[in-house]
Amino acid sequence: MPLDGGSEPPASQYEAGSADVSMNQSRYCDPRLEELKIGYWSDVQITDEAAARLISLYLETDHPILGVFDADLFVTDLINNRPRYCSRLLVASVLSWSSVSRVQSLK
Repeated sequence: MPLDGGSEPPASQYEAGSADVSMNQSRYCDPRLEELKIGYWSDVQITDEAAARLISLYLETDHPILGVFDADLFVTDLINNRPRYCSRLLVASVLSWSSVSRVQSLK
């Protein structure tokens, strides 16, 4: 459930091409990523904004295909610093995967 107490995001929220900034009023596929504090999850020197963009990129492009974890539970625990559905390893994996995907798309 989003932090603002609203309803659960629709399952299609993480489908490729569904993150229309004008509709979501957010730079990310999930507006909760605006509240990301990546320093809790990673010692890598990366800004919260860059990490949120990479996580959003993964959730929009690769997660609909791979889908090895529940994206809503992941984002909820990511933002709330809870280790039940989020871990340092999972965050590092998503950031790494997304970084490599981004570099590959620039070639």
